Amino acid sequence: MLKRLIELFCLLVLVMRVNAQSYGLQFNSHESVLEKRTALILAPGDSLKFNKSVRLDFDLNFVGGHQVYFGYVVRILNDKQNIDVMFDQLGSKFKIVFGSRFSGISFAIDSLSLYYSWNKISVVLDPVQQHIVLYANGKNVGTAKIPLNSQYYRFLFGANDVDHYQTRDIPPMRIKDIRLFNGNEQRYYWPLNEVNGSTSSDSIGQVNSFIKNPVWIRPLHQHWSSIGSFSIKGNAIASFDAKSETIYISGSDSVISYSVTTPNAIWKLQPIERANIILGSQGLFDSMSGRFYNIFIDKKNVAVYKPGSKSWTGGMKDTVLTAFWHANKFLSRYDTSIYVIGGYGWLKYKNSVQRYSLNSNRWDTLHFNDNVFSPRYLAALGATASGDSAYIIGGYGSKTGDQMLDPEVYTDMYVFDVRRKTFKKLFELNSDDFRYTFANSLVIDEKSQRYYGLVFSNRSFNSSLQVIEGSLKEPVFKLMGDKIPYSFYDVQSFADLYYAPHAGKLIAVTFFYSGFDSLSKHTDVKVYSLDFPPIEEANPLVSSKEHSRTNLFLIFAALFAGGVLFFYIILNRRRRKKLSLQKSMTVQQQDAPVKIAEPVFTGSQVIHKSNVETEEEHEAVYVNTTVDNHVSSVLLFGQFQVFDKAGEDITELFSPLIKELFLLVLIYTFRNGRGINSEELNEILWTNKSVKDAKNNRSVNMAKLKGILEKVGNCSLVKKSNFWQFQTTDDVVFVDYCKFIDLVKEKPDVVNKHYIMQLLQITGKGSFLSQTEYDWLDDVKADISNAVIDISLSYLAHESNSHDDPEFVIEIANWIFQFDRLNEDALEYKCKVLIYLKRHELANKTYTRFSKDYKEMCGEEFKKTFSDITKNNSFPQNA
Repeated sequence: MLKRLIELFCLLVLVMRVNAQSYGLQFNSHESVLEKRTALILAPGDSLKFNKSVRLDFDLNFVGGHQVYFGYVVRILNDKQNIDVMFDQLGSKFKIVFGSRFSGISFAIDSLSLYYSWNKISVVLDPVQQHIVLYANGKNVGTAKIPLNSQYYRFLFGANDVDHYQTRDIPPMRIKDIRLFNGNEQRYYWPLNEVNGSTSSDSIGQVNSFIKNPVWIRPLHQHWSSIGSFSIKGNAIASFDAKSETIYISGSDSVISYSVTTPNAIWKLQPIERANIILGSQGLFDSMSGRFYNIFIDKKNVAVYKPGSKSWTGGMKDTVLTAFWHANKFLSRYDTSIYVIGGYGWLKYKNSVQRYSLNSNRWDTLHFNDNVFSPRYLAALGATASGDSAYIIGGYGSKTGDQMLDPEVYTDMYVFDVRRKTFKKLFELNSDDFRYTFANSLVIDEKSQRYYGLVFSNRSFNSSLQVIEGSLKEPVFKLMGDKIPYSFYDVQSFADLYYAPHAGKLIAVTFFYSGFDSLSKHTDVKVYSLDFPPIEEANPLVSSKEHSRTNLFLIFAALFAGGVLFFYIILNRRRRKKLSLQKSMTVQQQDAPVKIAEPVFTGSQVIHKSNVETEEEHEAVYVNTTVDNHVSSVLLFGQFQVFDKAGEDITELFSPLIKELFLLVLIYTFRNGRGINSEELNEILWTNKSVKDAKNNRSVNMAKLKGILEKVGNCSLVKKSNFWQFQTTDDVVFVDYCKFIDLVKEKPDVVNKHYIMQLLQITGKGSFLSQTEYDWLDDVKADISNAVIDISLSYLAHESNSHDDPEFVIEIANWIFQFDRLNEDALEYKCKVLIYLKRHELANKTYTRFSKDYKEMCGEEFKKTFSDITKNNSFPQNA
């Protein structure tokens, strides 16, 4: 019952989300020739009459990646007087102009909101008060006096050809949901939710607006656009640099690239020395190192290409056909390794997991029971941002791996845990509704717990690809957008999917391999883009009223399902609570009364202090309990996390580049007290760019980062004596790394438990930036690990023989292992204490796991025996 309710609720929310998605009008701007720029006129050829105050509301955002943003958002005409909302690119502010003078009203919208969210703008014109009032996102940003001498108004968005008010200066913007009010009465509403045509319907007053050169947003989320179609010599491989959002496609004599974020971008060709790319190879891009990898699994060969260079390093020789067609691959930040899963060849489907360590340049293979993860190919895989796990869905194969024994389409979803090297089955899609195989990659949206992929039928040569959107939690899915033609001829075809978050696009790449000798061998390449998130292809003839009725039905249906689900859960909770209470009362009748501890709040932790302890005994009763109080916090121990003034997690706002920029400035500030200069930033982040381009990139990303930090609290980036620094104006913003530095500086001569507990509160969540890897960060991590380990061992050497709290010794040993998995001192302390506590089996397991990790990481056996570790135990055995 509960499962069905949850599935229904998830499905309804999914449908609602899709139906509530993007629409509006995008304006061709300075990137287009003058004749192709977009104009929107409300009620063309006529003026609109208002006998009270006039309020114009509309939603706006800017299109990223452009060079020029200057221009008119809207011009309002009243009695031959123009009232203009303009954007001044030099000051990055919106300004209000009357006639030929500035009104004095100007305002800014932070770049994150301006480019990635809809912003509500309201212009109020009051003929009684003879003034204009402007609101941005509900905030009053200015008032100015202005003569309003007529009841008739005209509204011109973007370009226009009206008399001497004509203009072609437009910022690259999007507009939706235009509303006009006469006093408090809404008179007109243009949603701008059309999919074609040059008019937009007013859903209240039935007054049409006129659009010249429209770019409707809804179709951009429904219909794939071709951004490339060409042939490349040899067997092509593709990859995507998520950092620069650039597609790379390599053939035997050239590498072709395309910047997704650049408007009207062109494909750039880089000739290279002849590269022997073997059919069946896989391409993968490491955005951290800036390397394009060519992986041929059969021979365990990995070739490397650095964008801009003229050759691949690590050539490959011709060999027999691969046994791993259409295998899935991903790069894990968790252990800096490339993983290849499954594949097909020589009449066999595979389920092996092969790993290539980028640090040691070594391969190893993991094998699994067929009952855990069935052999397959044509599945899709998407890894989490940290690379600690990967989701795998669908595919085609057989339970035995033999092509002759009942092959079938799979509909199951698995998660592969990189830490534990295990597969876990999550669910199966309804096979009655699902008869598809997948393109190679999934896009994983961790925040919304959704995935996006491309599906197609493998039973036809003239097949087609279509986006699938589904839940990572439940077996619900939906096919989105239109279809891409795909010529599928098994091992001669290949398709992949990428996501460019800053450009807001999905990218699909298809290959068809032809020719068999070096002269005729080539690959037909087709590349498409679709605005994200994709939405269902809708009937353009459906009216806005019918669309609204559908949405109302979905809302009520979801509310009903949610309500039923809510009451079902509440009733079950009460029933469980009642049973639990009855059980606990029975237990408490038999046990001694328990003294409740009072919590003492320190930073983001709670320390429980017994009510009956003495002043001298307080060190022995601390319990490390994390609480969810992260207002205005920057946390670097464990996973990187940032929380705003309301305590909301805003970590997702940090793109990979902005995250690294922020960490460089913050860590250098607290580490050396000085910060980092621009030259060092350029060398680390923009190595291949000219000084001018690096400066421009730095300025843009600094502006974005400052916008994010405004949400955190009273902190910012400042430049002082040529060094960039992270500064706060009060103690409200909590940075755990700063607290750690202060604690290390205040280290007492003899480390006591009180000090250790303070250190544990800061570092107990995990090692420093545990899932973040940069070359420049290695020394920082090493210094922090050494400090934590040295302080911990100093305490253990001084206090561990007291036997007052053996459990705390185990806790400190585990803490050390977070920073050094192969610390022999921690192993010795933990095993000895476990034996003292008569937990002999746990002690043995701890030693065995350590020995296994030692061999895996060092390539040799751990030389000390269990007896060597536990001899001379200073903890006396319990009687």
